[in-house]
Amino acid sequence: MDEYFKNGLTDYLLNKLNEILINVKIQCLVENMENKLSAIHVAYIPKKPSPVVFGAYMFSHVTSLSGLEGLKRCYNKGCLKFFIGRSNAKWCSSSCGSKYRVNKMRKKKKVS
Repeated sequence: MDEYFKNGLTDYLLNKLNEILINVKIQCLVENMENKLSAIHVAYIPKKPSPVVFGAYMFSHVTSLSGLEGLKRCYNKGCLKFFIGRSNAKWCSSSCGSKYRVNKMRKKKKVS
């Protein structure tokens, strides 16, 4: 996720995902729905895949559906989370925003 956030979809990231997903078999089916053609991708991942394989599969699936548009990193330096939210959102959660504001206020009081 860090690589995608910093550099976007690069050849390096695609190669890394392909290395991890080498054992995932994908089949593309085409259906006629209301006189429209649509592609459906069915992935056959091994039973009980490792967290890395499952994470790479889910990441590539969400990316292919443009699900990561608006991806942001939480503004709180102590938080390592990513989130997708409103264009003006800065924190992954309200509690993270509260922690940030409390820390900022404490630093300000300490300097005074």
